[in-house]
Amino acid sequence: MTPADLATAPTATWLKQLHAAGVPAREVVTDLAALPQDPALSPYFTHDGYARPTPPWSFS
Repeated sequence: MTPADLATAPTATWLKQLHAAGVPAREVVTDLAALPQDPALSPYFTHDGYARPTPPWSFS
């Protein structure tokens, strides 16, 4: 693989190769407004008319 190949390979190609090698990887999200709709991240948001991060703590 040449440096040009490394720079131009699509994200899906990299994720497939990294996961096959046992390396955890995730696509970089640059649109912060899209985070609450991401299936992997949606559970970490509270959706009540707007999305906001769910705190990692709770009180009982």
